[in-house]
Amino acid sequence: KMAQVALAWLTEWDEFTCVPIVGARTPDQLAENVAATDLALSDAQWDRIMDARYDPDGNLWGH
Repeated sequence: KMAQVALAWLTEWDEFTCVPIVGARTPDQLAENVAATDLALSDAQWDRIMDARYDPDGNLWGH
């Protein structure tokens, strides 16, 4: 699930020094978010996420 991947990425990224605030409207959503702690991103997944942060000109999106 997308939320699990996002949470796993944030918790694995050493440069991210904040605690993500998890919002869940249902017990199922909360269970999915907690399951992110068991998700391990592969090197290829990690690289794809990090690369998606940049626009075609090599600038961080929104900067």
